[in-house]
Amino acid sequence: MEIYQPADFFLVRCPLLPAETFLQLFPQEVRQPDEAYQHTYGEARRLVSLPLVERALRVASTDIFEGIASMQENAPTRRRERAYSRVLRYLNRMCMRPTPFGLFAGVAVGTFSDETTLQAGSPLLHHTRTRPDMSWLLALIQQIEEDAELVPCLRVQANQAVFVAGHRAVLPHADVYGIGDARSITLRATPVVCFVLEAAREPLPYVHLARKVQEAFPTASPQQVEQLLRQLWENHFLISDLRPPLTSAQPERYVLDRLRQLELTAPLAAQLEEVIELAGAVDRAEQPLERLVYKQQQLLPNQKGQAFQLDVALHLERPQLHRQIGEEVTEAVEVLMRLSTASGYSAHLQQYAHAFVERYGLDAEIPVLELLSPELGLDAPPGYLEPPRSYALPPMERARSEKRDQLLCSLLAETLQKGHDNLYLTDELVQQLTLWEPDGQHLAPPPALELFLQVQAESPEAIDRGEWVGVIAPSGLSYGGRTFCRFFDVLGEHGLNRLRAYTRQEEALFSEDVIFAEMSYLPIFGRGANVAIRPDLRDYEIVLNTTPSARHVLSLQDLVVGVVGERFSLRSRSLGKEVIVTQSHLLNLQRAPNVCRFLLEISEQRMAGPALFDWGMMASAPFLPRVTRGKMILSPARWNLRPAMIELDGDGSEQERFFRGVRRWRELWRVPRYVYLSHFDNRLLLDLEHPLCVAELREELTKAKDGLRLEEMLPDFSHLWLRNAEGQPYVAELVVPVLLRDRALLQRSSEQAAIQQKVYPPRPVSQLERRQLPGEAWTYLKLYTVPGRHDEVIAGPLRSLVAALQEARLIDRWFFLRYADPAPHLRVRFHASSEQHQETVLLSVLDWARELVRRGIISNIVMESYDREIERYGGPEAIDALEQVFTGDSERTSALVAALYNGLLTLDTKLVAVFTLDCLFEQWGYDFAERLAFLQKRTRKYEASDVFRPLRKQCCALLEGEPDAQRDLLCELSLDREGIVRQTAGHIRQLAQKGALWMPEPFILESLAHMHINRLLGMDLQQERTLYACWRHALESVQKRRIAKEGKS
Repeated sequence: MEIYQPADFFLVRCPLLPAETFLQLFPQEVRQPDEAYQHTYGEARRLVSLPLVERALRVASTDIFEGIASMQENAPTRRRERAYSRVLRYLNRMCMRPTPFGLFAGVAVGTFSDETTLQAGSPLLHHTRTRPDMSWLLALIQQIEEDAELVPCLRVQANQAVFVAGHRAVLPHADVYGIGDARSITLRATPVVCFVLEAAREPLPYVHLARKVQEAFPTASPQQVEQLLRQLWENHFLISDLRPPLTSAQPERYVLDRLRQLELTAPLAAQLEEVIELAGAVDRAEQPLERLVYKQQQLLPNQKGQAFQLDVALHLERPQLHRQIGEEVTEAVEVLMRLSTASGYSAHLQQYAHAFVERYGLDAEIPVLELLSPELGLDAPPGYLEPPRSYALPPMERARSEKRDQLLCSLLAETLQKGHDNLYLTDELVQQLTLWEPDGQHLAPPPALELFLQVQAESPEAIDRGEWVGVIAPSGLSYGGRTFCRFFDVLGEHGLNRLRAYTRQEEALFSEDVIFAEMSYLPIFGRGANVAIRPDLRDYEIVLNTTPSARHVLSLQDLVVGVVGERFSLRSRSLGKEVIVTQSHLLNLQRAPNVCRFLLEISEQRMAGPALFDWGMMASAPFLPRVTRGKMILSPARWNLRPAMIELDGDGSEQERFFRGVRRWRELWRVPRYVYLSHFDNRLLLDLEHPLCVAELREELTKAKDGLRLEEMLPDFSHLWLRNAEGQPYVAELVVPVLLRDRALLQRSSEQAAIQQKVYPPRPVSQLERRQLPGEAWTYLKLYTVPGRHDEVIAGPLRSLVAALQEARLIDRWFFLRYADPAPHLRVRFHASSEQHQETVLLSVLDWARELVRRGIISNIVMESYDREIERYGGPEAIDALEQVFTGDSERTSALVAALYNGLLTLDTKLVAVFTLDCLFEQWGYDFAERLAFLQKRTRKYEASDVFRPLRKQCCALLEGEPDAQRDLLCELSLDREGIVRQTAGHIRQLAQKGALWMPEPFILESLAHMHINRLLGMDLQQERTLYACWRHALESVQKRRIAKEGKS
């Protein structure tokens, strides 16, 4: 099955110096160490003197030329070595690493065609785009906002992240300048504070806001109003609109436009305008960088770090590649998806989803800011950092892939034994290693991805002949379009139009009930905003600590979170649609503000996750062979090097002995001459026959606690196909976007089916409505004991306690269920019949439970608050009636458990469950045909037929009413004497008629059936499916019998 199709365009990433530069620095002919050192140092000095290289180094580092000065012959030896090491790393990057960075590497867009015509231009640099660094721009904004005289001139608005928790207004993330301010701030949520936050939902002049507050609270003096607003301002509950939208290609011009509107900032505006003009002059080569830096330092003399940011557009002639590359990319993406170890839900979100259901129930929706609040909700998920959660969640058992690890271990051992350096993945091996499939049983595939790869070929003509191999680059797979977006203004209108079309194609794969929203947030360090600037591609935007674009903005207060299946879902209350939150850049989510990370993670993980080939537990082996599939190298050969693996050899200096030790290690493990020192996508090419490169390896090895990773150089020097007119080769990397071929693949997964069937509550339920504290109306205890003793507790002590409490008229409702968190226990809840009895019920139940512990029947007791599952059971007007059904079902089920436990009822428990389920549905008002239709929607035709076959005769006899003592006992124990079930069903239907029922009637009945099985037999979802299937087979058998009888008559 072909899952993906390639887009018609791709991104080229390429360093600005040709690859032969590396060979000029480190010649292939072997020299004596001193001679090798002198040659390389001389080449480094020559290259540094070239105008392009000199400018690139100035862009890369503010203090690099202090190091270059140390490269002179009379400098101290150690300092000189460090300077050369640093410069050589930069030069290495500028010719061998295609990741865009300043003037070291750039980008361009190409298209697929029937012929490869792509050629590097001479010069390769087409143009630059220089602008103030975002950290510098944010520092300028901070300087303005901290000027007390300027604040009244500004337009202000409430910080989107603020929410009210009880009597406190909470700002969970205070950083508005990208300075790593991780404070969480709370203030008293007085009426005037709440008024200000509401009045400033949209930007308005500071003085207008002050006037509104004065008018609303006339008894407050102007000084008191000003003091309050300043407090909110200084704590960032109010922010200005000076922060530029991250969709602006020229954020500095946005700030300039705002400053021009303010009378008191005219001098500042003039200085900023001069900086902007100088940046443009730098791009046109009319002014040196030093002039721009000097002017920026004049404006912000105390600002440290880089003051400007620069990206490069490449000059490529006829940028077309043979379309076969795109087609092979789609096959590689599918294989990587099938083998992906990220195709399941992340452990921390799985743990968090479990805690959500435990706290709120299955069908609840909670405002996202409330959910992430330590004060009101669950706090942040485990592992979140901005800020970290304040307490640990109960651990969950993690799934293991032992079979996969065993297979990979065998494959590695076999490869080593045969002396091979390549593992080819056959169809059979792919199937054995598969963890994900587009079969509807797994998560849906991501709709849009992009693959990073390099092409190993001798020439463009070789590519057209099919004589090429693809090498998946370290960046591997990402979500589609993200790599392009940072460069949208560099790539020009042609590239942006293709990106817009690609994004629209992605969104068209989803139904109209789904919207995409871009997450715009200020990174914790302002420099990160340089790569967060991107085009305005989505119709909706969610904003934190910055200014939105002109598009529709979804407020954080509008977003509610639920759990569908075992995964989070996100919805906009105002639009009534599911929201998929995206970010069009490659910033690491782990350091994003918690609310941003959470929204992005739950959106990404609604689908299977992409990942590079993973060796699992074998990943730390000394050697791992190349992994190949078709024309693609999924993973290059690599060596994990630890200090103990290099034995110093021979005489001489320690460096010379280390060099010989490396040579012996290379002979032992067949390590090639050229390898990349690799850390994720950060790679440094080393020549292991050159003493300077080996010295660099030694330096890194002494610093690496866990050793180093070395990878074979692919493509090698003889297979660099991208060349300029002079024949000079370049290291090119491609980023190829792909799209799903068929939207049906998104709808086919079980998770998507559950989302489509999901019924959403009309509003969030407040904690005040949901929570019953110990000692109030409900008393709730957890009774911990092994599952084997649950029936004993239910049949004896629990029934005795309930009888005593009911006889004393202390309770009017109660119920129990079986659970694990992960320790197995019984949950029992008692509702006091009046307020006067609440304390008595609490103390009586506690005394009873303590006695069970003393007698050794249970091991522990825990008292909890009872969070009512109001949404799941139809809403606030339905929950009381349904709790009466819980009571009746608990009465009847506990009697059944007692009869089974005491041996009075000897039927197979599956027969008991099927019969009592049928009774429950009949009592609800479902006739025979409705019961059968209900089951046929939820089970497959032949499901569990092998389980049902030996029970068929007895089961049909029970359902058809054939006389039998055991059936009579079952009927007696299952009887709803007071007709509570039928009365509640009528109440539910009345609520539905007047539009007050939050959940469809069949969903409620299904939940009641689920809890009945839980009370009777325990927690086993597979057992529950089997029971439904057996029940269906029984009803179909009865139906056939009736039809046969009618035919005879």
